[in-house]
Amino acid sequence: MTPLAQKLVVLADMKPPALRDEWTRVYRSDPPAAFGPDLLARALAYTLQEKTSGGLPSNVAREIRRGVIELGAASVSPDRPRPLQPGTRLSREWHGRTHHVHVLDRGYEYRDEHYRSLTAIARLITGARWSGPRFFGLTGRARG
Repeated sequence: MTPLAQKLVVLADMKPPALRDEWTRVYRSDPPAAFGPDLLARALAYTLQEKTSGGLPSNVAREIRRGVIELGAASVSPDRPRPLQPGTRLSREWHGRTHHVHVLDRGYEYRDEHYRSLTAIARLITGARWSGPRFFGLTGRARG
């Protein structure tokens, strides 16, 4: 087993306090509070591999940066809803029933009624204060 592989095995077996200590040692800062053990281990493993094998080739890193600029930083965000074209049909199963929404030029149609927002439809379906784009899987996690 290579030295890198041995380090990765040790890393995979670390408990959360040890992962946080290793993060502090490697990055010389406290780990982000939002990072759970899995993400800490993955980031540390990537850094170990990067130190051993080198990072991305400069031409690949440059292409990635160029792609992000071309797309625009806002369109890369996973929390920003994708624009919907009129005629798009959204479907979502909720408590054993499938609900369909049609995207109109201005607003949405659900059960032959016109609505200004997906959020109003999501609240009607669930009876709770859901984000419409999230409920229909356009941003973040939509399973509830």
